[in-house]
Amino acid sequence: MAVDDLGTVLMHEHVFVLSEELRQSIPENWDEQLRIDDAVTRLTALAETGVSTIVDPTVIGLGRDVRRVAAVNERVDLDIIVATGLYTLVDVPNYFRHHRPGTLLGGPESMTDRFVRELT
Repeated sequence: MAVDDLGTVLMHEHVFVLSEELRQSIPENWDEQLRIDDAVTRLTALAETGVSTIVDPTVIGLGRDVRRVAAVNERVDLDIIVATGLYTLVDVPNYFRHHRPGTLLGGPESMTDRFVRELT
């Protein structure tokens, strides 16, 4: 998409932010379809104000689920650009620390591979 086609853009909007561990541990607090429907309602209202694109910087560590955002995006007349990456206050998640060359578990540099795959 060309920059000129983006229209009015909001650069930092999270469609969802949640703790995946809490969502799974307390499933009675999360109704997937209800949350998706609510996001559709709110983003439809946003689009009616003239906003045509949002950038969602929700990354790993903030409850990132691109499939969930895509399900919302299919139902709204709004472009949603998602980010790649991870959110950390202190250190990278253990998975990425231990799954790379030179570690006990080895393997490819999984962070870089994941981010490049998501962007291409």
